[in-house]
Amino acid sequence: MKEKEINPALAELFAPDVPPVVDIAPGLTAEEIHAVYFNKDALREPSYRLYRLNENGHRYYYRFEGDTPVFYPSVTTLLRQTMPTSPFLIQWMVQNGDAATEKRDMAAAYGTFMHIQYEKLIITRQYDLDAAGGILREYMERENIADKYYFDWLPRIKKDILSFAQFIKDYNVRPLAVEIALVSREGFAGCIDLPCEMTENGQTFRAIIDFKSGRNGFYEDYELQLGLYRIMWNEEYPDDPIDRIFNFAPK
Repeated sequence: MKEKEINPALAELFAPDVPPVVDIAPGLTAEEIHAVYFNKDALREPSYRLYRLNENGHRYYYRFEGDTPVFYPSVTTLLRQTMPTSPFLIQWMVQNGDAATEKRDMAAAYGTFMHIQYEKLIITRQYDLDAAGGILREYMERENIADKYYFDWLPRIKKDILSFAQFIKDYNVRPLAVEIALVSREGFAGCIDLPCEMTENGQTFRAIIDFKSGRNGFYEDYELQLGLYRIMWNEEYPDDPIDRIFNFAPK
């Protein structure tokens, strides 16, 4: 579909110079994706500009080939639509009953906040724990999160930040990028939390680290997610391939 053939109400979505965030319709936005951090001394910029369509919790990426937008489902959307529901998730939903939806949403909200704080730490190599309460309060007010979660989340985020700081120190983690969006020729796209260089037992290697806020272990789809991220990275940076892939959780 070329731009001249598109409904005028959607024309802005497909413009090659989309503003930072475009409201297309209720629950539907589009934005150009930029890495939160990018080490230009270590890497070249990606060979394309990438955009994201956000629709009711689903993410679809697109880039332009000439005037034509080409769409890619996100890695997480692809896995959600193709993987069977985890029996552990089904059991958890049954156990929590009517409270399951709220707990799921609040876990996701906390995970987003944790990601943001990890990004600050890995980029600046420092974090003011005394300021964490104010930062958390601002986030909760902006996201309309009930006050009852504040006193549970505040000590938790401090512990999580200290855990991640220790991990950075132990493995001398050095970011190549933070939240970098890439696509694959295989037909999917996504944002990689932390491609980096790290050292273990005197050996330095390139890795992808994906942040998880849960404390109950890792699941099969996490490994598949990391594998798809590695495919995207190695296609774009064949001269700087990823050697190892990891999930990081603060437990």
